[in-house]
Amino acid sequence: MKQKNLFLALACLLASLNQVPAQHTVSPAGSGQDVKPVQRICYCLPQNGIRLKITLEKTVQKRGIYSNYAEQMLKLPAIRNDKESYRILDVEFRTESFPDPQQTYSVAGNPVPALMLSPDGILRGVNLHEMEKTPGLAPRFRGPEAKGNQPPQDEPGQTRLDRSPGDKAGRPSSYAPAPNRANGYWQTGFAPVADLNVTRRFDTTTSYFQTDTALVIEKVLYPVMDERSTAEQARKMAEKVFQIQADQNDLLTGLQEVAYPAGTIRFMYKKLDETKQRILECFTGTWHTEILEYEIRILPQKGQETYYIGFFSPETGLELLEKEEQASSFESEEDLLVLRLHPLPSIGVPEKEPRPGKQETGPHAIRQEPGQPAPEGFHYRIPLKVEASLQYNGETLGRKDLPIAQWGQTGILPGTPCILRLDAKTGGLEFYQELPQPDPKAKKPKK
Repeated sequence: MKQKNLFLALACLLASLNQVPAQHTVSPAGSGQDVKPVQRICYCLPQNGIRLKITLEKTVQKRGIYSNYAEQMLKLPAIRNDKESYRILDVEFRTESFPDPQQTYSVAGNPVPALMLSPDGILRGVNLHEMEKTPGLAPRFRGPEAKGNQPPQDEPGQTRLDRSPGDKAGRPSSYAPAPNRANGYWQTGFAPVADLNVTRRFDTTTSYFQTDTALVIEKVLYPVMDERSTAEQARKMAEKVFQIQADQNDLLTGLQEVAYPAGTIRFMYKKLDETKQRILECFTGTWHTEILEYEIRILPQKGQETYYIGFFSPETGLELLEKEEQASSFESEEDLLVLRLHPLPSIGVPEKEPRPGKQETGPHAIRQEPGQPAPEGFHYRIPLKVEASLQYNGETLGRKDLPIAQWGQTGILPGTPCILRLDAKTGGLEFYQELPQPDPKAKKPKK
């Protein structure tokens, strides 16, 4: 009896080892084919949007209070009027992915294959744990958790320097406004000017007081502030500039009264130069630049290859259009930023029906047994690549090739167990391999 029970246990073990992995069926979600009481998981394929980043440089110029006298008194050019100007520095294109509600599928099986999904429900892989068992497979196909695919880690004591988004080279931006400025002028720019705008004088008031025996005369002095004219103020400021230059020359030539150390001379020369620059800004005016960044998101629609971003002018800058107006038509494209998407040649899915009684192979084929309908497997994208270009008044400001998943086609894999890896951004096929299936007609090992 014990020998018989041992034989039955051994037979069950061999049967489980030779068991053929169960097939799965994938059907569109909500199509009416998912009413059977089996295990199901839903997933979707991605659609691609375009994120456009436009970087502008804004230049602000402010005239000085003595700009009318800069040429006459100091022989220097000056800013005559306050103005702002804009220019386009850089244009960047980037693709982002969203779940496509038109490409949602239901996976049925008993059991359901191991799926890897994004938080949005986008399919990234099937049975990726089997990749570790596949010999000779490149590390980049083994999934993000495989050895060799981890992101680089900082070594102990090593500090990673982050670059600012506006400067790709990691250097300080040369367009940053100068420090300690307020409204285009130095905060202390009017300190040397305030005491020159007015003059102080004393007026005398005489009072007479008559008494019985004498006449008392009282004289009282009180200060009076008189405002000087703008021309006189400018002349005083110009004289101060010349005096500072003379003091700097004395420091350099050693003609000062006291023999200062070299470090003191450098410090004094620097302070004199800062004061001179603040005074000169009152004549020449000031200017500074700012960096403005705009991000625009566009979801390309089938058949729509032209999108209008907004109006740009060097005098007023960029005025973005509403999303409803981006796909509108304009009589003229003057002063308009236009995004054009030009489709590039791509491959297509071969349309062929499997012949009855014959098994087709390959990633686009469907296995079919005689007299049985072929089960559909996982769906994947064959994205269409487009040339995206941003144009302004006939000039191309930027160009880049981008994949658009929803403009391409959708392929179907066989319903047999497989290892599958899709591109996380486009849903394109990166890796496909059918799992080995033991032959049920193979001879069982003798006991």
